[in-house]
Amino acid sequence: MIKHIVMFKLKPEAPANTANKIKALLDALPAQISEILSFEVGINEKQSDRACDLVLVSEFESFESLTAYAMHPKHVDILPFIRENCSETKVVDYSV
Repeated sequence: MIKHIVMFKLKPEAPANTANKIKALLDALPAQISEILSFEVGINEKQSDRACDLVLVSEFESFESLTAYAMHPKHVDILPFIRENCSETKVVDYSV
């Protein structure tokens, strides 16, 4: 099993509700992409210079299924909005 974690840092000029919009876009994916085994999106509640604004914690059967998710049209469709509104993303993928 593969754990896929992504942390998102919003641009300072992103509208106030952007984190909620990104969360809604991500939360819709499990119903549309069969490779997703588990999927949780959280919005940061504690401000810190080190903090990111959102986190995605998900699980996939294999790196192949993670790649299928990454290339799935429903996932690809939301990437422009995320890129437009995030200054940075960080990812960790590891076997469990």
